[in-house]
Amino acid sequence: MSDNKKTVVLLRGGIDSSVCLAQAVEDFGKNKVIALNLYYGEERKKEREAAKRIAEYYRVEYIELDISNTVDGIKKDIPFKNGLMISTAASVALSKGAGSIQFAVHSDESAGHARPDCRESFYRTMATAINEGTDGELKLVLPFTDMSKKQVMMLGMKLGVPFVHTWSCYKSKEKPCGKCLGCEGRAKAFALIDEEDPLLK
Repeated sequence: MSDNKKTVVLLRGGIDSSVCLAQAVEDFGKNKVIALNLYYGEERKKEREAAKRIAEYYRVEYIELDISNTVDGIKKDIPFKNGLMISTAASVALSKGAGSIQFAVHSDESAGHARPDCRESFYRTMATAINEGTDGELKLVLPFTDMSKKQVMMLGMKLGVPFVHTWSCYKSKEKPCGKCLGCEGRAKAFALIDEEDPLLK
């Protein structure tokens, strides 16, 4: 499924984006994959470190952009965060001569009462905007939209993703707190495939 152009993977350091990167390397080859991490605050330091470790593991080009000034003063969840990340990735992708952006979002995330910028309709609209805004030079690829979290986890196991290098906790402490939404989601994800989280071993 590879073409002659590179692809940019939005790599946040968590499970889903790491599986997305692994699949992109499988499809395109490591020399045509660029991992992009958007850093937006000290509280996300561990995510940033995880993203860099994953990129190093797969030996792909790694770009890190500090967008903390853009969201300065926002202590809780960033409004329109997915829109901000995708549009920033579009600029980076075009500057690097890439033909696509890979964004990891699965069907469980966009179902039900999802945040507006997590809905399937939002991603379809963003894909259209990127296509129109680049005269068809760039496309938004959502490889997991028809997959559940369990299927993403199973794919990660199949691809040999080093989950021990990923980070899901909202806090940047020595160990995961085990209480935040990120930790709760991670625990459920490993329970789905009846595996122990390597970070807790």
